[in-house]
Formats: sequence, structure tokens, C-alpha cells
Amino acid sequence: MPQPSLISGIPILDSLLEGKWAYFASAVEHAILPSLALALVTFGVITRILRSSLMEVLQMNYIRTARAKGLDENAVFYRHALRNAFIPVVTLSSIILTWLITGTIFVENVFAYPGLGQYVVTALLGQDYPGILAATIVFAVTIAVGNLVADLLYAVVDPQIRLG
Repeated sequence: MPQPSLISGIPILDSLLEGKWAYFASAVEHAILPSLALALVTFGVITRILRSSLMEVLQMNYIRTARAKGLDENAVFYRHALRNAFIPVVTLSSIILTWLITGTIFVENVFAYPGLGQYVVTALLGQDYPGILAATIVFAVTIAVGNLVADLLYAVVDPQIRLG
């Protein structure tokens, strides 16, 4: 199957833009295992933190008060308990973003998947200092933006925090 022409530099997106569905399906199939390798590690951590946080929040007085007022159990869970249980998950999200970014270096090399992680290894082995610096800046900016988004999500999740 012929590769799509270089439009955006991302093969999956380029195949969609050109309508090469066979190449798109192949690219998605080849991205499943590396994505699972990155996601399954963090999924367990997030699930464990959310569960323990939710168990703690469900024992709080305002949850008992909401139930005593006669609110529907779904409303109590989604509006009150889950919002407050997400606070530790939002805190953990910026740390997990760092794990995911640095994990791409290993996953892309194990699966021979072209990307920024493989570029970093090639730059390190070739002592390409501008390439190493550029990749470090990209990683640092991504992590800083992720931390900013996590801080902004606090205002969405925590009703006590207001922006402005």
C-alpha cells in the first residue's frame, strides 16, 4: 500500500486527508500496542487513586446531608461525590503527563515507532546537541502546559476555587 504524501507530517492524519483508508487502518492497528503500553501503567494508578478518593468522599458529612435531603443517588454521586473525588486525580494528572512523555522514549524504541522519543535517542547517540536541546524544550513546554491545564481544571472540579 502506498504511503500518503507528506502534508502534515503525521501519517495517520495524512492518510485521512487523502482518503487512503487501508493505510489509515494499518497505521491505527500499529498504534494500538504502543498506546496500550503507555496507557495501562497509568490507568492502574489513576483508577486506584480515584477509588480511594471516592471512598473517602462518600463518607463525608455533605454527602450524608445530600442524601438526607432526598437527592437522587445519581445526583449525589455525580454532582457532589465524583467532583470532589477528582481533585487528587487532577493533581496526579500533571505527574502522569510527565511519565507519558518520558515513556514515549522507551516505547517508541521498543516498537520501532517513529516519533519524538525515537528522535531523542538518535540525537543522544549521535551527540546532536541542538536536537537534544530542541527535544528538551518541547518536552518542557508540554509539561508546563500540562501543569497549567491541571491548575485550571482545579477551578472546574473544586467548587471552592474560583478563577479571577
